[in-house]
Amino acid sequence: MKKLLLSLLLFFFGQSLIAQQSKINFSNNELLSLGKTWGYLKYHHPTISQGKLPWDSLLIVALTAPKKQMVSDVVSSWLKQAQQL
Repeated sequence: MKKLLLSLLLFFFGQSLIAQQSKINFSNNELLSLGKTWGYLKYHHPTISQGKLPWDSLLIVALTAPKKQMVSDVVSSWLKQAQQL
């Protein structure tokens, strides 16, 4: 019984460590800039604030992209998508 309990504990502990590994390619300053821009546009841009664009999903996609992009390129891409609607 102790072996089963120990193996389950190790399994769940190992899974939580794997889930917490970060794959974000931005530095702290870039994340700050990206987050401020994202938040401002979410509440002040007419198309985005009306919910016509999956805004939260776009942030997650940008943060987890396998290739690092410049913050200005990410924001430009977001604004182009908002203007197309």
